[in-house]
Amino acid sequence: MNLKVKKQDLRNEWLKPKYNLRKVRLSNELSTEYLGNCIGSSRRQYELKERGIYPFHDYEIAIISYVLKDTPQRLFLISYVISHREILHKEVNNNVKV
Repeated sequence: MNLKVKKQDLRNEWLKPKYNLRKVRLSNELSTEYLGNCIGSSRRQYELKERGIYPFHDYEIAIISYVLKDTPQRLFLISYVISHREILHKEVNNNVKV
């Protein structure tokens, strides 16, 4: 099994918009500028991260989760990880030779 993968391919596959994060941010009536300031970033950079252009760092995820009083799993991972687990499980099973 060949596990060598290009970084750009991984970014394209896994780096997606954070719809749950946006929904919770808007329901709390918080601006992108405010959350950007909370993580030490500009409004523009925060918006690029929320849109899935750039990744959030682990400490940024922790800060945002604290500010929004929600779990990192719900804000950043919940639906996307489930769909990728199913895909990876199928790929592993298809590559197993008996």
